[in-house]
Amino acid sequence: MICKTCGVELTDDNYTLSQRNYNFQYCNDCFRIKRREYQKTHYKTQLGKSSSQIMMLNWRTKNHETFLQNIKIHHLLQKKAVIEKYSGGKNCCVLCGFTDIRALSIDHINGGGHQHVKEIKKTSGCSFYSWLIKNNYPEGYQVLCMNCQFIKRDQKSEYKGRPQTLNLTELQEYRDKIRPKIKCQHCGFEWRPRTKNPNRCYNCNKPYKEKV
Repeated sequence: MICKTCGVELTDDNYTLSQRNYNFQYCNDCFRIKRREYQKTHYKTQLGKSSSQIMMLNWRTKNHETFLQNIKIHHLLQKKAVIEKYSGGKNCCVLCGFTDIRALSIDHINGGGHQHVKEIKKTSGCSFYSWLIKNNYPEGYQVLCMNCQFIKRDQKSEYKGRPQTLNLTELQEYRDKIRPKIKCQHCGFEWRPRTKNPNRCYNCNKPYKEKV
């Protein structure tokens, strides 16, 4: 028996059992090409998804809890691999030796982590771990527990969008600059709004116009 498309003789190496059962007279390579062409022609929905994608979505819907559990396990394995790599196989915080992986994280040694994850568009921990793995574990990172992470952030003044200082006077001036107090023209009430453009006074609930 030969392949209908390329004329190659069909043997056990290029002719699977499933193809024999359905009497498909194609070698493996030609059968893959035929199957892809058939899927593109017949199994496209209005959402533009192929048959395999539809099958996967249906499986996720029917087995939602199993799917979430698999995702959780996948993310945990990724985190374990990254933590093990950047801790030198110790799986602990490099400063205090804390070992519970639930509270371990990856820290940017030179700071600037917030800006970096925005640039690479990997804002969640799981996606950032994937980025580290795909880029062959670049240098400039270390393993810290959350306590040491916040202590380092406080000591080195690593704050996003805030002045690099812990001076209370400067922080007060910065707050007055970005969120100035507002005075109501009706009741004279002064307050610092939580939003940039509040419409009404917090005290009398009437429109205000005057800033302090």
